[in-house]
Amino acid sequence: SIGIMTGLYIYSIKRNKEQPYLWVSDRVAPPIALAGCMIRLGNFFNSEIVGQPTDVPWAITFARLDNIPRHPTQLYESLAYLVISVILYTIYLRRKEKSHIGLLTGWFFTLIFGFRFCIEFLKKNQVSFELDMPLHMGQILSIPMVLFGIGLIIYSQTTKRTAITPKQTKNKKNKDKRK
Repeated sequence: SIGIMTGLYIYSIKRNKEQPYLWVSDRVAPPIALAGCMIRLGNFFNSEIVGQPTDVPWAITFARLDNIPRHPTQLYESLAYLVISVILYTIYLRRKEKSHIGLLTGWFFTLIFGFRFCIEFLKKNQVSFELDMPLHMGQILSIPMVLFGIGLIIYSQTTKRTAITPKQTKNKKNKDKRK
């Protein structure tokens, strides 16, 4: 997440007037959620980030690990990220220029990390120091991201800035040249 945000920031610095940071992040939020879906599928195929033992009918046995039926938390996350990607893309298509800058990014952080917080209850502890903690490290790290997302949603609704399209930017440049 931090690497993607840093890359987008560096990109937006060069195009500050045409494509501000939140405008760019709103555009890449749906495909990044889709990338998260694919990453979790990879975790599933590699028997990584497994769930806790369970007796639910859809439990998966990971032969590479221990042959204990477990929650397929990677598939839960993968499906959730796919749905979140579709939701974000639908919001984008419906709102486009009317969308307030930062809205999609805010929903991205709120939905992705909100779901991650919840699914962590079904995951096996990743490291031994989590055993005595009331929350997993993934949950602790998700809380500020959810709060950041909620803050972005509020910011996007209270600011008057709406999405700028490249077409609008070109028209504005042409008007400025005429003056």
